[in-house]
Amino acid sequence: MEKTKLGISVALMGTLVCIAPLVGSSIPLIIIAGYILLRESDTWLKTTALKAVAIFFFFELLTIMIGFIPNILVWLENFIDLFDGIMDISIIRRIFNLIGSAITICERIFLSILAILALNKRSISVPFIDKIVKAHFSSSEEQE
Repeated sequence: MEKTKLGISVALMGTLVCIAPLVGSSIPLIIIAGYILLRESDTWLKTTALKAVAIFFFFELLTIMIGFIPNILVWLENFIDLFDGIMDISIIRRIFNLIGSAITICERIFLSILAILALNKRSISVPFIDKIVKAHFSSSEEQE
């Protein structure tokens, strides 16, 4: 079984990088992924770290974009109120909060599956994320 420079298995380190955003936030993920990318030499581990970071930030960006919609509607409601109009966006706000919660649940499930597969040194294929990871990972490998 391959070991990292820290002395733990490569599969366990891959699992750790996938679980980091589930128990913390982006900070543990960035620290662990940064360590892997700077200090470790295993290609699978580096790819897994990049994939975990890409998946995490994809879902975070999606959540932020969905979060803007209720804010825009609040602005629109306040603008209409200036002219004595009536507009109630509470139901729309609840729908987008529900969508945001669903995105968070999907993110947690996705990262959990990635972590479970990482225990066996396997990975899932997400075409658009794999394409991004491959493009950026291969360019960093060629520079070394």
